[in-house]
Amino acid sequence: SRDGTPLVPLTYNFPRWGNTSPAWSPDGTKIAFASASNDDGDQEIYVMNADGTSFARPLTVGVVARSPAWSPDGTKIAFVSSHDGDDDIYVIPYGPAAPTPPDHGDTRERATVVAPYSTVPGALGQPGDVDYFRLDVTQAGNLYVWTTGDTDTVGYLQNQEGRHLAGDDDAGLKANFGIEREVGPGTYYVAVVGGEGRTATGTYTLEVIFTAGDGGRPATDHGNTRAEATPVGVNTRTSAALERAGDIDYFRLEIHQAGTLTVETTGDTDTVGYFGAAGGGWLAQDDDGGTERNFRIARDVAAGTYYVAVAGFNRTATGPYMLAVRFAAP
Repeated sequence: SRDGTPLVPLTYNFPRWGNTSPAWSPDGTKIAFASASNDDGDQEIYVMNADGTSFARPLTVGVVARSPAWSPDGTKIAFVSSHDGDDDIYVIPYGPAAPTPPDHGDTRERATVVAPYSTVPGALGQPGDVDYFRLDVTQAGNLYVWTTGDTDTVGYLQNQEGRHLAGDDDAGLKANFGIEREVGPGTYYVAVVGGEGRTATGTYTLEVIFTAGDGGRPATDHGNTRAEATPVGVNTRTSAALERAGDIDYFRLEIHQAGTLTVETTGDTDTVGYFGAAGGGWLAQDDDGGTERNFRIARDVAAGTYYVAVAGFNRTATGPYMLAVRFAAP
């Protein structure tokens, strides 16, 4: 080698009739190559670890193949194969198949039961598919339901009698829906369909947050520590209040992709805000960056768990406020 270190053969004594066309996997952990496994010189495609270990049977058993090339996500390998003197390009899967999200009920009677704080994978398998979810609420409060993912989804919220309460198309990130609704005790259903014409298919994740309150209004008292933080979703508004001097309200955010996060308060209460990541200190704080005496923090973030703490100015100000959370993907 250039630096003088010894060269190490990775395919020494492995089919000895010629190993060619090495191709690194995108993550650098595997090497695909063509090997002639018989005296006729017919090549097949193999994959080994980058250190030359873990040879397996050829991926192209009984197929003459050469010139492997990986897909960008490392789940497929393309290769060239000749039949009757003509070269053609083929693709084969590699690695374990991705788990198939569960199918959910197509009717309200078969709806999947979800908890007040839920993250549930799903998939719309064919045009016209509908997934139903059921949520049992024991007290009044604020209900948030939304989807994440690349599939264009539309969501509908219904009560126990099947009356339509709310619907949305693109209020969430990208082509995902987002619904916020004050609800009373009872059973509610969420229906997820593929796009406005019910033709979109693919995987998605349904997320549910329910914040208990009084008389159908959002709760105004929130956790005083990170461990007690109230979960809030992106692109939402949450009613809150600092009931006494020294009171601090904590909120928790789950961010699923990189982007720009903005948190701010509105109202007449003089608030100070703090923003930080899980397992660490505060990354930012602000006093009057928002309108009037409200704080405003904007920050580029990666996927992860984040916390917002809201306190009164000098820890003495008290009163109601509204916390607004907005997220924009690049």
